[in-house]
Amino acid sequence: MRGYWLQSKNNIELCAISELRPHEECEQDRLMTLLASIVKDGVLKKPIAVDKGTRVILDGHHRFEALKCLGCRYIPCIMFNYKSPLILVKSFGDGKNIPKEQVLKAGLSGKLFPPKTTKHLVFTWKGLVHISRFEPDINIELELLR
Repeated sequence: MRGYWLQSKNNIELCAISELRPHEECEQDRLMTLLASIVKDGVLKKPIAVDKGTRVILDGHHRFEALKCLGCRYIPCIMFNYKSPLILVKSFGDGKNIPKEQVLKAGLSGKLFPPKTTKHLVFTWKGLVHISRFEPDINIELELLR
């Protein structure tokens, strides 16, 4: 695994929403609930996870769509090297492996997977954990993202 970086704590970038590529659709009910929560709090609590090379979103599609709905132009992103063998993708439904190439193809082509198709996991010394475990609390005010 030498030569592959995964990410670091300081690897958060403020990205233009227009540069990012979702690979999954959103569930409308979940999106509306999250949207209401973000408006009520006035902050985005966590960054989204993104592949540094392609700008394909790995985790945080609902946060991404919520900020788009709110007219934000920027979103904090924690950047990952998707080529890293430490990252793997499973299906939410049956737990089968999904090739990363399919995820990138969906994001780059705009032919999105249905909501909650993929689950990104990372090998750690504690075992497999969901990629969201690497997304720190940031609590950034919405006004700073517009």
